Amino acid sequence: MIRLALCGALCFCTLMTSLELYRLKLRDADYIKELSEVAARAVSLLRFEALDVYGVCARVFEGVELIDPKEFRSITEGDFPKMWRSACESLETDPQTAKIFASIGSVLGSCDIESQTERLELIKSELYERQRAARQKAESEKKLYAALGAFSGIGISIMII
Repeated sequence: MIRLALCGALCFCTLMTSLELYRLKLRDADYIKELSEVAARAVSLLRFEALDVYGVCARVFEGVELIDPKEFRSITEGDFPKMWRSACESLETDPQTAKIFASIGSVLGSCDIESQTERLELIKSELYERQRAARQKAESEKKLYAALGAFSGIGISIMII
């Protein structure tokens, strides 16, 4: 009887662990979505408020939940592109996404507002596509994670019995 309860608990634990992997994949997709929203906010700030790069940097992270803006908000003067890239090293995302987001630093303040907004729109759409692909991949792997969790729990339970 104890073995049966242990086996049931083991199956449940492996299933929950595998579904946690799915939840983490969704969190990664949401993180990338926030990065694309930051890029969109930068476009708005440039178009409607005509802020300089430091003003944009100070306000662009308002309302974010997953991204820690502390590194970015500390950029107040100096070599903006270099400092932006340095702040991007603290991002909790894959290197390719971080590289795309870091390119914002070389766009802001580099040319006229129209050119900046066009380039930022491209960055925003790239980030949005990466977010969509990450979410789609997580959704397609959800059943796989659940099946692997359940079957590994069953397999271990069989070995115990």
